[in-house]
Amino acid sequence: AAFAWAQSAVLGIFGTEALGPETVLPAPNDKVPAVAPRIIRVPVPESPVKSDADGERRTAEAYAEACTALAEALTEVTEARDQGRSRLAEVRRAVEVANSWSAADLAGSVRRMLSCFAEAAEAAHASFVVWRERGGSELVRLPPFEADPLTASALGNGYLVRAAGRGVPFAEEAQDNLDLKAILEHSRPPLTGLAVVPVRLPSRVLGLALLYFTDQDRLPGEDLLQHLSLLSAVFVTPVALTIMSPTPRLDAAPACESGPSNGVKRPAHA
Repeated sequence: AAFAWAQSAVLGIFGTEALGPETVLPAPNDKVPAVAPRIIRVPVPESPVKSDADGERRTAEAYAEACTALAEALTEVTEARDQGRSRLAEVRRAVEVANSWSAADLAGSVRRMLSCFAEAAEAAHASFVVWRERGGSELVRLPPFEADPLTASALGNGYLVRAAGRGVPFAEEAQDNLDLKAILEHSRPPLTGLAVVPVRLPSRVLGLALLYFTDQDRLPGEDLLQHLSLLSAVFVTPVALTIMSPTPRLDAAPACESGPSNGVKRPAHA
């Protein structure tokens, strides 16, 4: 059983049951592959030059357009570089949180995991719903979120079941889904969008990260959803070990006993 679970976990994280040979880093003397230069083309009028002054003017205009195009390209490349560095830092932080997962402080571990999702998506509020294999579920909120609208009603719980069935990260505006609109219309603070990030094995969903957005926030696009999916893969093993273990449960963790500010409660279950 343990071997089968390990195979399932490896498949869920790496997409294969067997890991290939380790990547060999290039030696210091190895040549770095050349990067193709970026070429900026500026259209030039085909009409003949009328005078030297006209030629100088056209040349100056062409140089000005080329400089503008180069500045835009540099801005684009710089933003892509900064985003790559930021996302690499988020992955490294997720790995640290996963490696420091504590069975003695499950609620705290789940909140630290949830903060990785929330900060990467720049969500206004976040919760994590833990699905138990033998029924029932538990909820961890990220303070200062006081109440999760999806777990407070049968309509919300039905939405969670459908979200778990999709099995992949997705985001949607409340105005594009009548059920979600009805669920969020009385939320405090007002919420207008939701992203759902499953943490799952190939055979089952372990939990759902629920990331809420206001009308001033930007919903994650496809690129960011893929990044959130990568973060969820980092947490598959510790979450699976926690949930598949008969004990302890989140409501038994010491961090859950100090009151509602810790954000742990058992939601209504559809």
